[in-house]
Amino acid sequence: MANIPNQRRFEFEIPFVSEDFPQHRLGVPANGNGTLQSNWNDLLWAALTVGRPSRNSLFHAGEHSYFEALFRMSMVRMMLRTSDTHASDRKLYFTEAFRTLDPSEKGAINYFLGMTICKLFADRYLATPWLLHLDVFGDQLAAVLSEQRRPDLVAQRWDGEWIAFECKGRSAFPNRRTRDSAKLQAQRLVSIQGRAPVLSVAAGTFFRQESLRFNWRDPKPAPERSNSIKDLREPRDLWRYYYAPTLNYVRALSDGIGTLAPYREVEVAIHPVIEQLIDDGLYERAPQLCLDHQFRFLNAGYYPDGIRVSIEKSAL
Repeated sequence: MANIPNQRRFEFEIPFVSEDFPQHRLGVPANGNGTLQSNWNDLLWAALTVGRPSRNSLFHAGEHSYFEALFRMSMVRMMLRTSDTHASDRKLYFTEAFRTLDPSEKGAINYFLGMTICKLFADRYLATPWLLHLDVFGDQLAAVLSEQRRPDLVAQRWDGEWIAFECKGRSAFPNRRTRDSAKLQAQRLVSIQGRAPVLSVAAGTFFRQESLRFNWRDPKPAPERSNSIKDLREPRDLWRYYYAPTLNYVRALSDGIGTLAPYREVEVAIHPVIEQLIDDGLYERAPQLCLDHQFRFLNAGYYPDGIRVSIEKSAL
């Protein structure tokens, strides 16, 4: 299990099921039922940093970067709530605001939530704090897919190994067709820099009796298909893609752009060690530096990637 920032308060829990993970491999969850204990800081951190930012936010600071980050965090807060009737009930439920959305709006938010929750679990149980959209790599893919169906996310672990994720978000438990589709998509990335992913995870976030649940599995490899992604070359600016949106958000705040309530109560920061690395243009050194300083980061309240997200309890 990955390290967790110190002085954590557990505000909610997410029941989950892990299936088909190879138990002979180190650093994978035990198969079976479990419960992840987490809090709003964790959830906002995952929402802020998962997946692909917009192209503009990669290279430009300013107002649009701030509003993109605000939008990501607001989607989570708009969709999820804890019980307001039973103090002992620690589950997450969808809000009345989410209930009243039309199906297409729910679909878009469920997709984003699926990636966000997958990041929480990947960090906690697979030691992968960095998750990026596979599409981030664009023309660096060595093969073009005729079906245009590929895993949603790729992640690099602390040990340098890669994992592919296909994330599904649904308002109800996904049917067999959806689960089978996720399995196939997760398996379609054959290699990164000539090395096969150590795991190809199909992940599903859904609601049962209106409370949030999570299911993930590492299915056995299917026979190779002609339109599988044969290889992916790690891009030089990989870590720039990851840190730029948060950096731009932080600097928009410092420039006085981000003045909207309710998120003045949310502190977002990048550890000075990482920020200096970014300013020097040395993005590719970030993973090793985070590993070298992990206890320093955690003791100072940062996540393993050197980012801190903290919301005042009075704002919940």
